Amino acid sequence: MEGDWKKSSIDYGALNQRNHYKTYNSEDEYLKSIESKNIGLSVDNYKINSIDSLEQPIEEEFKISLKNRATKINNQLFINPLLFDKYTENPFKAEQRVYPVDFTTPIEKVQLFTLELPAGYSIDKLPQNTKMSLPENTANFQMLSSVNENKVQVLFKFNVNKPIFYQAEYQNLRAFFDELVKKQSEMLIIKKD
Repeated sequence: MEGDWKKSSIDYGALNQRNHYKTYNSEDEYLKSIESKNIGLSVDNYKINSIDSLEQPIEEEFKISLKNRATKINNQLFINPLLFDKYTENPFKAEQRVYPVDFTTPIEKVQLFTLELPAGYSIDKLPQNTKMSLPENTANFQMLSSVNENKVQVLFKFNVNKPIFYQAEYQNLRAFFDELVKKQSEMLIIKKD
């Protein structure tokens, strides 16, 4: 697969990204780090905006190639539309929690995946549209899939709306992350006509 990857970081996310970026000696070193963490990814072109402007969000634009991100079985291709920055396992493994869970700040992540269907392919199965939230909307996620002509879009939103979850909220938080991991592993399936 080839395409564009755009990443925007604001507020505390931008602060964290600025600090992270500045730990590298060069842009090439930063890009090699991203490639090594994402097997099959190669960055062909890169641009970063507002790295030194504390009032502005950081905007990163990548021209990328991805290898081995689709699995072919017979005449079907299985593609995970969440290519980057996803949970592959629940970070909350303990049955019980003695101390509160501290996320430090609220979190908001939005990913939009757009795939132009290759010639001769059609949709076999989209990830199921889903919304899930914890009581009082302290955390939520949603996935919405749509098709428009020869393009598929999958929108994924994830929010943690309060920084600290206490012991009494732990079981709900743990179950929420179990569902989040399952949802983020769902595949988009396209088939050869």
